[in-house]
Amino acid sequence: MAQVQVILRRMVAREKEYNNEHGEDEDVVPDKVIRQAKGPEGAEALERIAVKVGQKIHVILVPDIVYIQSDGDYVQIVTDQNRFLKEETMKYFEAGLPSSQFVRVHRSYIVNVEKILRIEMYEKQNQMLTLKNGDKIRASISGYKALRAVLNL
Repeated sequence: MAQVQVILRRMVAREKEYNNEHGEDEDVVPDKVIRQAKGPEGAEALERIAVKVGQKIHVILVPDIVYIQSDGDYVQIVTDQNRFLKEETMKYFEAGLPSSQFVRVHRSYIVNVEKILRIEMYEKQNQMLTLKNGDKIRASISGYKALRAVLNL
């Protein structure tokens, strides 16, 4: 992890130096370059997620994520304050986020269990999750089983 941070700092410093020499104001770091170090099992151990929006890069800490929603070839990362679009797969986040804190409750949603306000019955066998930010997410049967396992219900 430390090695990735050192490389990233060097890259940002070089980018700033280049921009200063050429009269450019904004720092530009390619989104695909900012990655995290490999975890002990070989999966990516995410602590933060970098998202490029225009000419700016937003760094999202994993505990700040409310949920992640699939959106075609992209995912929408929802925090209490913002929504960010990132070109990445749900599988990537499912493997990289801590399984004790994040559960895939539907093929389109990964939820931070600490951000769940309540769980209610929805239709026959589905559950509706109400999150602390007010959003509602439907859990599939298998997603609800996974959620129950994490919550020890």
